[in-house]
Amino acid sequence: VGRPGGRPPAPRVPAGGESRPGAGGGGGSQSITVTALIIPRISISQDVSNYNSDGYPIYGPDDRIILVGFSDIPATYSWVITSESANATQGTQGVSIPAALTPLGTSKAGFVLLPPSAASAGTASSVLVPSVLYTATLNGALIGGTASQVGSASVLFMVNQPPQSGTCQACRYTAGSTSTTCITTGLALIDVFRVQCTSWSDEDQPLSYRFGQKALDGSADWFDYIPDSYRDLRLPSGSITLLAQVFDSLGSGTAVMSLPVDVQPLGSTTSSRRLLDSVLESRLTTVLGIVSSYSLAGRADMVNQMSYSSAVEMDQSVRDQLLDPAVSTANKESLIVYIDSSSGLAVITVGYSEETATALAKLSNVPSQLTNVSVITLARVLGRLSGVDTGGKSYSNSLAGNIIAALEAAACTLSAKPPSTCGGTGPAAGAPPSQPVAVSDLDLWRWMNNTQTAADKAMFGLLIQNLPGEAATAVNGSGAAHSSVRAVGSSFTVPPAPGSSASFQLSSLANGSSASLVIDAHRSTSLVPEALRQRFGLLSTKMDGLSLSVPVSSLGNGTVTIRVPIDPSYLEGRRPGPLTVACQFWDSGIGGFSTQGCQTLEGGATYVLCQCNHLTTFSAGPATPSCGDGMRNGTEQCDDGNSKSGDGCSSTCMVETGWQCTGGNLTSPSTCTPVCGDGIIRRGEDCDDGNLVGGDGCSSKCHVEPGWHCSLSVSATGASSVCTMDCGYFGCSGNGICGLSTRDGCSCTCACNADWFGANCSTFVQPIEGRTQPVIFIDGVSQVTTLRLE
Repeated sequence: VGRPGGRPPAPRVPAGGESRPGAGGGGGSQSITVTALIIPRISISQDVSNYNSDGYPIYGPDDRIILVGFSDIPATYSWVITSESANATQGTQGVSIPAALTPLGTSKAGFVLLPPSAASAGTASSVLVPSVLYTATLNGALIGGTASQVGSASVLFMVNQPPQSGTCQACRYTAGSTSTTCITTGLALIDVFRVQCTSWSDEDQPLSYRFGQKALDGSADWFDYIPDSYRDLRLPSGSITLLAQVFDSLGSGTAVMSLPVDVQPLGSTTSSRRLLDSVLESRLTTVLGIVSSYSLAGRADMVNQMSYSSAVEMDQSVRDQLLDPAVSTANKESLIVYIDSSSGLAVITVGYSEETATALAKLSNVPSQLTNVSVITLARVLGRLSGVDTGGKSYSNSLAGNIIAALEAAACTLSAKPPSTCGGTGPAAGAPPSQPVAVSDLDLWRWMNNTQTAADKAMFGLLIQNLPGEAATAVNGSGAAHSSVRAVGSSFTVPPAPGSSASFQLSSLANGSSASLVIDAHRSTSLVPEALRQRFGLLSTKMDGLSLSVPVSSLGNGTVTIRVPIDPSYLEGRRPGPLTVACQFWDSGIGGFSTQGCQTLEGGATYVLCQCNHLTTFSAGPATPSCGDGMRNGTEQCDDGNSKSGDGCSSTCMVETGWQCTGGNLTSPSTCTPVCGDGIIRRGEDCDDGNLVGGDGCSSKCHVEPGWHCSLSVSATGASSVCTMDCGYFGCSGNGICGLSTRDGCSCTCACNADWFGANCSTFVQPIEGRTQPVIFIDGVSQVTTLRLE
């Protein structure tokens, strides 16, 4: 193939019948025409980590199949999937792929085939059969070229066969019992139900098992993967559907098996509704003791499982008015603390993160039953979980959704907002807290940093395997919808998440350079604790493989323009005057929001347009910070809690000349102190002689030193200090240094005063008539001695 500017044409090959050097016989010739023909060079990158014994890439039945094509020149693309027929005479067969399973279609460089279990796949059935060899071919046609100017590349893959031929059942378990009868009834939280799977076989050993249960809304709540073929569970009351699934070593799992059991309420059977049940409360105390023992033993799995079941049981009991909400609040705090203790010792796997986030979401779905200890501890655990290594796979919707839901509930508790507008939509959702829970400034700072970390990583984790162009991935928290999307290009729009009016536009990225960004579209009223005075929604942008606050200069010389939505209704009754906003981001270095590197291009009643020179977590806040409110934000250099000048922080919240100010964020004021040693006396200084040297009358802290006095020297620039020693303060040293004070027996001329004698005038003799034992002061110490009087 001849390519202008590329490789030279292939060398001319002698044709049949043409004479060859050294060959006998006659001669002949044939003309060959070489045509320069540009054909795209196509290649495919395959995202796969497992291979079978024959070396073929192998996927599990629940894996996303991700293929990315490349062309060295612009081309139009077409993907084709074929399979090898079991009948050799039929050859290959084309595979018809439902549109619901291909979010990018078949005409882009990237190709994604979803498993039927994907939420966005709807009810589509699988098109791939386990153990069949498939070929994915990408054809790339030159744009504007002829039908012969098409390049292609292919890759092979197979779908793994999951474990076969086994069974699972759920029965009440009694240690030491030899009965083979499966009893499917028991008492909530007290009786143990064992889910056991047997007789499963697969060539890809060892097998692993996952167990869970259906939530009240019908969704599946799973516990971590374990190597044991059984799991013991303590369950909440009701008709419970337990779940089981078996996996081989390559991650291929069986269909989910449903196992029903009937669990009786924890309270007494004689209690009527609307009457607090003392039996229930006593049994819950017993359950807490069991959970505590598991926590001390390092059984994080059992702590999670029993905390989950306890939360469900307590919510149901509060709703039935059988349990005092105050008891539920105290118990939930204890359970969250137990989870924190056990998670600090656990190995953070994907399965463990999922089961822990599920338990925390259940424990926090009623914001009015969260304490200050609960919200701070909860955010700390979720920040820890959100950093889990997924091995290159995306977070599940349940993991990200439970992290966001728990954080929303904690924010609601900090804000004392109604559950209808700030989380708390669970079955026991009641009145909001009467007032925000009290937390220290340090704890609030830690909470916000943990929240920002967990929320960002959770939403970003949803997109680890997503390709640019796929639709936004949405999760529902407890009170708002959130979405993430990956896109490439200098301009794109993020559609609103289901149930949210927020939308985002990104443009002017790095002067048109392409970069992959992740957008986390939090609705305005979620994750917004009132105590931090944060008012609006959050928008997270993150470049692949880089941390937050990445300068755009790493992408090229440019800025990021971001449209952040505003919900004005959230300000009703909270902020007087016209609505003016500015762009800001959470800066963990100062523990607050900052506008550094951002400018506000324009704003309206429902949005603000920001232009920033870095990528980070953006939001909108008050355009003009309130100077003097004791909370440094925006462009303020300091804020000491007043609007007076002369104390280091001016009436416009600028650091004054000769002062230095430290600290100050959205929860605490700045502290300002004068600059000592500049030769100008300011408030808080006793003296300032223009240096930081001690021993000259004015100390390094600008305080008058003992034995000195300092006077003012006034000039056009201010008042400085002239310091002189107090004469006589240090006593006579024999070299003439003495002065005003005579309390040590030294006169100003260093001559001994009357009745003082000896070296340095240090001995005082006071004659006393009628006594032979006068009082003598030696070096200032009173002593009594016997003298011979001559």
